[in-house]
Amino acid sequence: MNTCDERRGHINTKTQESDHNTSCMFTDNKENNNEGKITEINCDEKNITSGEEGITESPNEILLDDNDHDDLSEILKSVFPGASENFKKLLESQHKALSAKSPSSRRWDKKIISICLSLWIRSPKAYATLQDSGMLILPSGRQLRRYKNCVPQETGIHDKILTWMREAALDAKVPPHGFCGGLHHDETKVQRDLILNMNDGKPVLIGWIDMGEESFNLKVLKDNEVKPELANEVLQVSFVGFTGFRFPICHFPTAGVKASDLHIIIWNCISKLWDYGFEVDYIMQYGGEENRTFMKMHFPDDPIKCNYGSPNIFLRGKNLFHTQDFSHNVKKLRNSILKSGTIKGQHTRLIMKNGKYITWRHWEKAVEWDRLTNSRRLHYKISESHLHPTIAEKMRNELAESMLNTDMLNLMESYAQSLPDSDFLTSSISLLQQTSKLIAIFRDSRLITNVNDKRLKDLTDIYYWFANWDKEIKESTSIPDNQKSKSLPSKECMNDIMCMLTSFPAVCIQHLNQFPEGSIKPSRFNNDVAENIFCQQKGLYNGSNGNPTYFNYSKSVNSIILGQSLKSRGRKSIVLNNFQITLMSQ
Repeated sequence: MNTCDERRGHINTKTQESDHNTSCMFTDNKENNNEGKITEINCDEKNITSGEEGITESPNEILLDDNDHDDLSEILKSVFPGASENFKKLLESQHKALSAKSPSSRRWDKKIISICLSLWIRSPKAYATLQDSGMLILPSGRQLRRYKNCVPQETGIHDKILTWMREAALDAKVPPHGFCGGLHHDETKVQRDLILNMNDGKPVLIGWIDMGEESFNLKVLKDNEVKPELANEVLQVSFVGFTGFRFPICHFPTAGVKASDLHIIIWNCISKLWDYGFEVDYIMQYGGEENRTFMKMHFPDDPIKCNYGSPNIFLRGKNLFHTQDFSHNVKKLRNSILKSGTIKGQHTRLIMKNGKYITWRHWEKAVEWDRLTNSRRLHYKISESHLHPTIAEKMRNELAESMLNTDMLNLMESYAQSLPDSDFLTSSISLLQQTSKLIAIFRDSRLITNVNDKRLKDLTDIYYWFANWDKEIKESTSIPDNQKSKSLPSKECMNDIMCMLTSFPAVCIQHLNQFPEGSIKPSRFNNDVAENIFCQQKGLYNGSNGNPTYFNYSKSVNSIILGQSLKSRGRKSIVLNNFQITLMSQ
């Protein structure tokens, strides 16, 4: 047994109390309006006694002993042959609810609470319609609201959240190699607002910048003053395992996170996750300036020499790889080509490869030819949003990928074949040959289970293509020095692409050497998980017309966790099926 397995076994003893299958009673105390607490959770089987007739009546409830429970199970089995265990559990719960003398004495199995909470979070109105129909007796929305808020979402990383995360992973039967994965972090805008909230009877102001005690003390020492500021952004950190298990572990109100603050937060997260049996093999981020500075803090020399892997201080012999988000890289590359051309005031670059220009006009001409020549378009998805995206449309992954994928390569090659002289398209086609393979690999849902997988070799070949392109322009004698930077995509874009191309194969090799039975799905190796959380915050819970306040953001995190699957199945899709909620120990 390796060190990680021993650590998980030690932690498992702490969580065995929550793995029982007893039912829990959630009482509806109308005099208590505190939504942040469950008024009563009665899971003590010792309180259940049997009378002479097999049923003991308390002032508020009727309970069945084991014999009557077995008899009821046999009756259900004979009346509903072939019924699943969950269906039988539903019928038993309805029988118990009808036998209760009052709504406050109803007892609900944790699976019933799980599915009801999932349905209620997705659509409270639809849940109320089902409840009011009288076809089923269901827990009230008030009961479900108390349960949703039993684990408070506060600034920073907390043991209650990590305990919930571990219990959810155990309930989902995540294999040992699924406890390894990466930290994904990203920022989004929130409204500046200050909220007075009562916490355990004490007033607390929520909305100030709060990056943790250590960051606060460092800022006081630097500025020599205590100056509170309102947050206008929130930093969200999530864990994504190699088997698809995902969980948002913490969030911080900021006004633009600094590299020094990010260093403290990320390593605190890695330390805490290690305490709960989770290993972090990589850090996924987008190519912001502070993120790049944070990454450079780990490398005294050129990071490309070690595949952007720095020593992991919690696991000797393993590296922690720093990588860039694939989706952002594709959009940045598309934007660089979009700016490439000869029109002054509109184009700021004139990208070149092997003496041939790569301009956005080549894409426009190919689409125009397709529309005029072919009754059935070769690339039918292309719209004006693809060709001339607005500022908001430039953020959409699909619009960028459609202009650089295999379909676009096929269109460009067909367009070139229709021309008597297509030499001017040579470099554009060469670039599309690389980007089409890149997109196909990182959107591939097939697992990588072997270090000799052909896709890893293809990524290495793509890396050398971009590296040779960069070297060609820098060493060119025909291009003036002040024009060399404009003959390539932006320096940040090139560095981020090469970082991604070198770090992903290194992550795969390290993980598969540690876990020969493990696997990695390339389509999960992106930061779409963080974007998914932000989309749900705006679209489902706080309105899509404006940004939420930090208070509303934190209150919605539990709804996002409980309302979606903890198993990543897609890119940005919200998957809500087959979800089981873990009852937290109080």
